[in-house]
Amino acid sequence: MTARVIVVGGGLAGMAAALELAERGSQVTLLEMRPMFGGMTRSLEKEGMLVDNGQHVFMKCCSAYIDFLRRIGSLDGVYLQDRLEIPVVRPGGRVSWIRRDSLHPPLHLLRTLFQYSYLDWRGKLKVAQVMSSLSRMDPSDKSLDDHSFGSWLSARGKENNSANSLFDLLVRSTLNLPPEEASLQMVTKVVRTGFLSQVDGADLGWSNLPLSELHGRRAARALMSRDVEMLASTKVNSIEAGAGGEPVVNLANGRSEKADSVVVAVDHRTAQRLLPRGAIYGQERLSSLGTSPILSVHVLYDRKVMDYPFMASLDTSIQWVFDRSASLEVAGSTTVPGAQYLTIPISAAYPLISKRTNSIISKVLPALEALLPRASRAVVLRATVTREAAATFRASPRSAELRPGSTTRFEGLFVAGAWCDTGWPATMEGAVRSGFAAASAVAKFLGSRHEEGLSPSDEPSTDALAVGNLAAGNGSEEKSCQGGQARQKTKLKESA
Repeated sequence: MTARVIVVGGGLAGMAAALELAERGSQVTLLEMRPMFGGMTRSLEKEGMLVDNGQHVFMKCCSAYIDFLRRIGSLDGVYLQDRLEIPVVRPGGRVSWIRRDSLHPPLHLLRTLFQYSYLDWRGKLKVAQVMSSLSRMDPSDKSLDDHSFGSWLSARGKENNSANSLFDLLVRSTLNLPPEEASLQMVTKVVRTGFLSQVDGADLGWSNLPLSELHGRRAARALMSRDVEMLASTKVNSIEAGAGGEPVVNLANGRSEKADSVVVAVDHRTAQRLLPRGAIYGQERLSSLGTSPILSVHVLYDRKVMDYPFMASLDTSIQWVFDRSASLEVAGSTTVPGAQYLTIPISAAYPLISKRTNSIISKVLPALEALLPRASRAVVLRATVTREAAATFRASPRSAELRPGSTTRFEGLFVAGAWCDTGWPATMEGAVRSGFAAASAVAKFLGSRHEEGLSPSDEPSTDALAVGNLAAGNGSEEKSCQGGQARQKTKLKESA
């Protein structure tokens, strides 16, 4: 009899887990509390425009995420650079480029380091020394998590403002934290994997489609084609044990559903509440992982003001600017001929996240005009702001011990999410890897039950779950979540 698996959470981690499980032959039900799938990567209607809740960027080294896009039929919806090339702009429109060559790492970045005009010779030496040191570190070394990248950087000699500005841009963009708050282990992972392990690892990619289409709708269609039951607007209250020890999902509508296995693919704060007590090591302290905000300003100009598809910036409150005009056209938003839609994402946006929309826009627009002189002569047709106050967990020092692997202390219960121990910071890659890892762990568990001669639980009735409104429209190694505790498996019924 086919095993039934319930996946709680319809973000990237949950959809990746459901996809992998369905392709391995399980009967999968995917539950999402929101009306749409996609989790933290979604689109919103604001000021007559369909805008993304943030500018989500990935690198070519994000192999699991790229594989996920391929499997849901979304690879044609992203732009992926043939070669890393980033214009870095300063006020007044002055630009210097970060480009890679085709040489073996780290030589592929040597020429751009020498030609990067915002670094003096001391700054270039500092960057080279830091990158060389990071190249000799092991990203799996948990002791690195005892230090922040900022403190480690300061301990390596005299401060260099130009080098620090470059590192600040890198760390904020990838970890959503300033360098002084970011785990040295996670910065090492980003630098080693993205810039020093493969020549094209840091080549950038992003969506040409609204995220609700790229992830939500296309993933939903791919999952339904694999007979996954997709239930949106379905809230879960708790997970506990049934009479036979199998995990039971208790819904907010009063129904309870039994499954052979359950994957909880939600954020860390929700997981702390949903999971049975003691399911994972340090569960009572999960909220201390904290959160970090991301804010995005969306501006529609009446004309073209930026010639680059995207750019980075220094010495302003702006970190990145992306031309997302194509996504508005795909979404069918009403625009005027020749208009240009720019998205300005701001990571670690603590100073701005609680401010009023008009206040944020009035701060960002002058900074944008300083970088793009033509913007001062253009008319702003629309401007709005999207906020994610809890966009990511905080990958700060000593956060690693609170990041579990896929397995829990209870048979049949598994966890997924970018906050889990994937070896990656809170990225789309980390989320997808966690989903694949959880699915692999479920398959191993179900396989062991089959070998022991245990049958899957009885098939649920087809009307067991209240159907929500569905929005129209290679795996990672299994890791134990028990840390230093004994890895003894326990029936859920024993924890009741």
